[in-house]
Amino acid sequence: MRSSGDIRPTEDGSVVVLRDVTKVYRKGRVDVHALRGVSLEIASGDHVAITGPSGSGKTTLLNIIGGLEPVSGGRCIVNGRDLSRLNDHQLSVFRNRFVGFIFQSYNLLPELNAWQNVALPLLYAGVPARERYRKAMEALERLGLGERASHLPAELSGGEEQRVAIARALVVRPRLVLADEPTGNLDSRAQAEVLSYLKELHQTGATLVIATHNPDISDSARRVVRLSDGTVVSS
Repeated sequence: MRSSGDIRPTEDGSVVVLRDVTKVYRKGRVDVHALRGVSLEIASGDHVAITGPSGSGKTTLLNIIGGLEPVSGGRCIVNGRDLSRLNDHQLSVFRNRFVGFIFQSYNLLPELNAWQNVALPLLYAGVPARERYRKAMEALERLGLGERASHLPAELSGGEEQRVAIARALVVRPRLVLADEPTGNLDSRAQAEVLSYLKELHQTGATLVIATHNPDISDSARRVVRLSDGTVVSS
């Protein structure tokens, strides 16, 4: 039986299918083309690093795959669903059940302490309060933050905030993990812990898609997709 968190691959085994995807932002009177006809397939259980210079479209690509931004053209199919055909509620359910996001900017709620931030996805999933606390603490302890669980984001260092954000993304053991520079603000020890945790997730069957400038991450990936000026130049 398939669990509610499983990704349904398409008939050819792909979890993510992009077909000629474009993304255009309007800034004043100027159209900014972030993605220009990207076609890409990511198989179930794959470990993909998205590389390329700043401004090449890495973050935009992750946001589209995760249903955070609509395409301007083309199709993005994830878990067998064309995301452009889902309404806001359906997209919210999709993100909560299937996707774990690790944002470059953390996006922690300032009024919640560390464990409460980590427990948010469990709250949205209807997990009972005692179980939310237990799972949130397990995730924080795995990332070396058990003693910081009651601290607010303003009381944490940048590296600690990043690890809280990672714990929040992974607490539901998502089957698709989208990470935008997940080790960008971490020291070498914390970076090693995060990479070890991501490796464990991949070994349990999760599909990892990580945008990064870090050669340690791209070297450990099974596949590297390079973007330049909004197009795929190698995959």
